[in-house]
Amino acid sequence: MYTSLNVGRMVAIVANTLSRNVLPHVSDPKAKQDADMCMAVLHWAAQLAPLEQRLYVQECKEMSELFTALGGLFKEDRSPEGVRIQERGEKLKGIQAPGLPAYEELTRHHSELSRALIPTLEDLYALDREGNSIAAQGLAKVHAHLARRTGRDLETYLGAPSSGAMVGREAD
Repeated sequence: MYTSLNVGRMVAIVANTLSRNVLPHVSDPKAKQDADMCMAVLHWAAQLAPLEQRLYVQECKEMSELFTALGGLFKEDRSPEGVRIQERGEKLKGIQAPGLPAYEELTRHHSELSRALIPTLEDLYALDREGNSIAAQGLAKVHAHLARRTGRDLETYLGAPSSGAMVGREAD
C-alpha cells in the first residue's frame, strides 16, 4: 500500500461509515448493498491483519535496497535531481525493519519509504526527459519494485487467482 493507512484505521473508517451512513437505513436496498460491501471490506481486513506486518517488513527491506541502489547509480551526477536521489538513498538506506518491530514503528518506516517513491519518480522522469542515460536504469528499478508490490498487493487483498476467493466471498 502506498499510504500510511493501516488495518486498524481501515476497520475504524468502515465501522464509522456503517454506523453513521448505513445502519440507520438498512431497509433501503442501496443501504443494504453498502452494508454488504462494508462487511466485505471488514472481512478482507480481518484476513489481511496477520499478514500486514510481514508484508511491511519485506517492503521496507526492498524499498531501502532500492533507494540505496538508486543513490549509487547517481553518485557521479551533479544535477539537482541526481543530488536529491543520492541524498534520499543515503537517508533511506538504513530504514529497515529488523524482525518484527512495534507496529507503529513499522508503519512509520513503511510510510516514509513509500512517500519517498513519489519525489524519486519525479526526479527520475525529469532526468530522463533531459536525456540522462542513468535515469532509465533508475526508472526500471523503481518500476520493477512497484510491479512487485502491486502484484503482491493484489494477491494479498483479492486472493491468489487459483484460490477461488475474492473479497467478500468465501472459498468453497
